[in-house]
Amino acid sequence: MGKKTINLRFDEKTRKQHAIQTGEILPDTKSFELELKDFSPEERALILEVDRWLEADRVPQTNEDWMALIRAHLEAKRQAANQEAQEYLEMDLEALAREALRALKSYGPQADPVEILEVRLADEKLLNALQERWTQAMQQAQELQAREEAERKARAEQEKAEQERKEALRQAWEKMREEWILAHGSERLVKAFKMGYSCTGLFEKEFAAFHFPNAECDWHDEAAWNVRGCPSMKALQRVEEYQKRFPDWEFEIVWLTSPPRPFGMDGEDYAIREHRFEPCEAIAIKIPGFNSDVVEKV
Repeated sequence: MGKKTINLRFDEKTRKQHAIQTGEILPDTKSFELELKDFSPEERALILEVDRWLEADRVPQTNEDWMALIRAHLEAKRQAANQEAQEYLEMDLEALAREALRALKSYGPQADPVEILEVRLADEKLLNALQERWTQAMQQAQELQAREEAERKARAEQEKAEQERKEALRQAWEKMREEWILAHGSERLVKAFKMGYSCTGLFEKEFAAFHFPNAECDWHDEAAWNVRGCPSMKALQRVEEYQKRFPDWEFEIVWLTSPPRPFGMDGEDYAIREHRFEPCEAIAIKIPGFNSDVVEKV
């Protein structure tokens, strides 16, 4: 009829006891082949049901020893499967639906939950109850899957719309930048732009000075400030005026603690400026498309 290979694993206590009794040293694991024809049909069914690896506290010497070991192994597996099946049955439907949703990623909706949840050896009563419960959970999981898919598509559409919005803003900014440079840029900036040079720092310096003559670009991100809890009337009025002129720009009244470092200022000159600087009220201006903050003392 054939053979069934079973691998036994022995712990240290079993190996030591075996050595004392027989004088032989057992390895950690040992393979055995059982001749199925030597067992009854009922015993063969159990042998074919058993795992290829078994924990053993002795080396079976007879067919009766083998069947005792196999029955004990299957009983332990049955109890473990019963406990696991019971835990699934005690889950609230939403939690079980989450399990079903994970299963849907690898199995179809008609897949057998007994195989999916690996509770094949559980008692039939528990398996029947689990089948019924799983059917409800799977229905809820499919609804959840459809909802999540709809949400994923909505997010993808939102992300696409946001990317398109940003690209439109970028193109509008580039168009405005080109028009501004040609209309208001210095001779150097215009010539550089026409020859294909970006001159970002020079552009931001001239653009900021055009709109805010008393402000400076903090090109090197050196400026620091604290929150201004109670701004002066002068600062409030100036920001109010700016917001009317430039509604898409951000204006914040701050208490400036470190001065900006303009485009082109080296570190040594900035160190002197910082040493002489006295904290004061200022307006921090964020212009869309700018790499630097614009800072204007009040």
